[in-house]
Amino acid sequence: MKFFITFVPVSFSESLICVFYPETIVSMHIVKACFLFVIFSLISPHLYPVGINPRYASLMANGPAIKVTVNPDKNEPFELIVSSNISLSADSMATYPSDFNPKDTKAWIVVRNLTNNKSDTCYISVVPWVANLSELKIKKIIDERYAILGKTEDTLLFVYKNKLYKTGEDLNSRNYLSDFVLKSTDYYWGYLRTPAGSFIRNDKDIFYSVDERNWMLDYTTKGRGIRNSFSYTYDSISQTTHIFAHDYTVTGQDTFPHSVYRKTISPINKTQWEKVFTFYSKDQWAVDKSLFPACRHIHSLVTDPYTGHIWIGTGDLNQHSHIYYSDDNGNTWKHVGMGSQEWRVLSIWFTRGFVYWSMDTAAPPQKLFRISRNIYNKNGYWPDMSPIVSGGELKPNVRYMIGSFTEDNYYSKLGYKVGDIVFGNSSVIVNDGNSFFSLNDPVNDYREIVASLPNNALWNCVDVYDQRGDVVTIIPSNAEGQAIDNRPRIFGVKERADGSVDVQELLSTNRGKGVSSQFYPYEQDAMGNMYFQTYNMNFYFSQGLIQTQLIWNDFVDFKSGFLDAEEMEDVNTLLLSLKDCDADSVVWQVSKEKKIKWSNLTNADVKSKILKVYRDSANNYLYRALTFQKDKAPSASNYVRVEKEKRRTDNKNLRRDPLSFGISLINNENEKCIVIKCHDSIPEKVNIILYDLSGRAVYSNTHNFTLNNTFEAMLNNFQQGVYLLRIHGFKDYLTSKVVL
Repeated sequence: MKFFITFVPVSFSESLICVFYPETIVSMHIVKACFLFVIFSLISPHLYPVGINPRYASLMANGPAIKVTVNPDKNEPFELIVSSNISLSADSMATYPSDFNPKDTKAWIVVRNLTNNKSDTCYISVVPWVANLSELKIKKIIDERYAILGKTEDTLLFVYKNKLYKTGEDLNSRNYLSDFVLKSTDYYWGYLRTPAGSFIRNDKDIFYSVDERNWMLDYTTKGRGIRNSFSYTYDSISQTTHIFAHDYTVTGQDTFPHSVYRKTISPINKTQWEKVFTFYSKDQWAVDKSLFPACRHIHSLVTDPYTGHIWIGTGDLNQHSHIYYSDDNGNTWKHVGMGSQEWRVLSIWFTRGFVYWSMDTAAPPQKLFRISRNIYNKNGYWPDMSPIVSGGELKPNVRYMIGSFTEDNYYSKLGYKVGDIVFGNSSVIVNDGNSFFSLNDPVNDYREIVASLPNNALWNCVDVYDQRGDVVTIIPSNAEGQAIDNRPRIFGVKERADGSVDVQELLSTNRGKGVSSQFYPYEQDAMGNMYFQTYNMNFYFSQGLIQTQLIWNDFVDFKSGFLDAEEMEDVNTLLLSLKDCDADSVVWQVSKEKKIKWSNLTNADVKSKILKVYRDSANNYLYRALTFQKDKAPSASNYVRVEKEKRRTDNKNLRRDPLSFGISLINNENEKCIVIKCHDSIPEKVNIILYDLSGRAVYSNTHNFTLNNTFEAMLNNFQQGVYLLRIHGFKDYLTSKVVL
C-alpha cells in the first residue's frame, strides 16, 4: 500500500502532513513490497534525516491502533509503504484487522523520501495482548548503581555508593542510615521490616538490625536469593515472627539440594535459622528418578497477605516444576500442582479473591493462571491438581509421571523409567506396585487461564499503584522464547472490581543483547515513580536504572471520567466533581494516603457525580469514583488527595461546623425513639454510638447519611436520663448531649 505525501511547514514549532491520492493509486491496492523491506532494513535509519516514529511497536490483533508519525527531510515529498497484513488510515493510524495468527506476527511500515530515496522503517510485532493503551513512561535514565533493597509502605531502603539510605520521596531525597557494602555482582537484593527487627539479604548473606543503622551478619544460605524470595509471617497473638528465605542458583552452581530456611523470633524464643523444606537436587534425581520432590532450584517464596500462608514455586524441568504452600508457618508443605512448564513459576501474587502465577519458560504459549479462594473455602485446603493415582485405570489423553512400576508393566516394556512422563493407556492397571502422578486430568484442574502471552519467559513481579490508586501487578519478560520477537517487555495485570482481569503491555525495547536481557523490577516510591534495572541492554548503563511513571487506561469502551477537587468558602470543605464521565452510576471511595486500601462511601446506585468532603483533623485522605455502566466492567477515575485540616481564616461569616444535624426525640408511652437528620451528605458510613454517664456504650449502629437523610434509633428499653451521642467515621462529625 503506498501513500504519496508532501510536507508543508506551518510554523517553526509544528508541521502539517498532507496526504494526496493520485488517480493512479485511488484503489490503494496492496503492494507486495518485500524486496523494498529487505533493502530498507539494511539502511541505518539514524544516517538519514527522514525518520519514522515509532521504529518498533507491538500491535494487538483486532485491537487499539498505533499512531505513526513521519519526520521528513525539509519539505520534500515521501511515500509510506505498508506490509500487506496491516492497514494504515489516512491519518496514519495502523491496525491489524484480523484475529491473532501465530504464523503472521511480522509487519512493517517504511517511509521513503521520493527525492533522495532515503528511508526509515517501523518494525511491528502483531500480538494477542492489549498494547498501545497504557504505558510505563520513562521519565529518567539513571547511569549510576542504586541498589533498591525494598520498601515498607511508601519508604524505600536503598544503597548508593556503599551507604544505606531511606527515602519517603524519590532517590534524590536521601536520609543516611549507615555504611553498607553490597556485593558488586549481585542485584537480587531483599529487605524486610518485621515486628522483630529488619533484615537485608545480599547474595547468600542475611543481615539483621534492630534500628536499621547497625547491622550484623545473621546467616549465610547455601544458594543466593532472587526477587520474591524473602518473606515473613507474624502472629499478633503470640507475637511470633517467622522469617523465610530459600536457595536459588544459576547454571554450574545448581548441583546441590535446594532448601527453604526459617528463623523464628518470639518474646520467649529465638531460634537459629533452620531448613524446613529440602528438595532433592537435579543431579540426585538424574541418578534415581524415584526421588520426589526434586528441582533444579527454587524460584520464589511469598506470603499470602490474606491468609498468612507461604507459597513457593520451583523449576525447571517438567518433573521439577512445582507449586507448594504451607498453612502452618513452614512446619508442613502441601502440593498444589506440577508436571509441565505451566507450573514453572517465578511470580506468585494475591488478591482478595484469587491466587495468581505466571510461567517462567521459553516454551510458548506462556500464560497467566489463577485459582479462586472459593476452592480453598469449600475444602479447607487447596486440593492437589497432580495427585498420586494408586488404583483404577489410566485415562487416555491424560499425562502421567511414573511413580513406580513392576517389570511387567506396559510402560516398562516400552522402555520408560520411573520419573518419565507418559500418556495414559486404559489397559494399564494401577495398584500398589504401579503408581502414577496424574498431571493434567481436567477432573482435578481448577485453574483459570487469565491471559495468553505467547512469546518470552515471564519473570519476577511487583505490585504498584496506578494514577487511579488501583493495584497493578508488574511482570517483565526477557527474551527467552522469541515466539514473536526478541524484545524484552513489561506487562501490567489489573484485577477489576468485578473480578475480571485487564492485561496490557506497558513498555518494550529493541535494545536487548541476548535472551537474558530484561527490565528487572524494583519498587515504586512515594512520588509514584517505578524503578527498573536495565539488565544486559545496549545503550544503557550496566546495572543502571530507569525511572518510570505508570499511566494506566482501562480496556473499556466508556469514559470513567476525570475527578477534580475544588475548595469551597470554608477551606476545610471541598467539592469533588467527576467530569467527562459516561457512567450510569458511581461508588465514591476513600483511602488513607500512606497505604492505599479503598473503602466504599456510598452504594452502587448513586447517580450524583458531585460529592462534598471535609478535611480530616489529623490525616490526609485519597478520594476517587468507581464508575459503572450496564454490561461493562467497572472502571475507576483518577484519585484526588485531600490534605488534613487547614487553619481557617478569621472571617466570622464562615460556618465553623461543616455539618448540620437535626436531632429530635419521640418519647411517649408506646415509643421511645431518637431521630437524627443530616442536612448534608457524609461521604462515608458512620458509627452512631450512645454513651451513658459512666462512659459505657449502650447503643451502637452504622448509617450512610445522604442529603436530608434521617436515621431512627429505637430506645424503648432505655431508662430516663442524660446520654452522650457521638457520630464518627474517619473523623468526628457530632458529639451532643441527649436527654431521654
